[in-house]
Amino acid sequence: MKLISKTILYYLLISLPLLIISGYISYYLMRGEVREGTDNSLWKEKINTEKLVKSFATPHNVILSSDGLSKITIVNSNQRGYIFSDTVLYDKEENENVNHRILNTYYKTNDSNYLITLAKPTFEEDALMEGLVSSLLLVIGFLMISFFVVNWLLSKWLWKPFYKTINDLNQYDLKNNTEANFSSSNTKEFNQLNDALNKMTNKIYTDFIHQKEFTENAAHEMQTPL
Repeated sequence: MKLISKTILYYLLISLPLLIISGYISYYLMRGEVREGTDNSLWKEKINTEKLVKSFATPHNVILSSDGLSKITIVNSNQRGYIFSDTVLYDKEENENVNHRILNTYYKTNDSNYLITLAKPTFEEDALMEGLVSSLLLVIGFLMISFFVVNWLLSKWLWKPFYKTINDLNQYDLKNNTEANFSSSNTKEFNQLNDALNKMTNKIYTDFIHQKEFTENAAHEMQTPL
């Protein structure tokens, strides 16, 4: 495998988990923000409902919504406080099971205890989260493709001097009776490589010339007596 391919592969192996983790965190942060908006809406309804209960002349039960999920019920419990919960309820209008966010809160007024149940369907929240997740996946996919293309092009441009050096080294031949000359680069590491290759090939060329001269002289000396 080429060095460029290995570099891009390692970058992808490192960046992909980071993007997935970032997407996972972003998803839950966005979900928390959307859920907080739903809870705030239910809390405002709670305040208005308590005002309604306080205006009752006589204690009685009240259905607050057409589906009967939101209601005011008289209870014999002295329990206090409130609780948010999630549940799946059948929606007659949608003709399917729909996720709901439920707020149950106890309220006492005029010596009567009430359980206020407020339900809010979260299909809008679910649709929003689906849209956000789809957008997030598209962004991650676009970033991965962009990362791959940019790194491939950038690596090809950055490593161009290295491949030129390899090409010059492959074309160099001592039989041409010329010294090797590897061009300089604006990258420090490649310049160090070229300098080392220049010194090495020049040393090889000098040794080759000396060996050639010695061989010619030795042959000449051997031919003289003959």
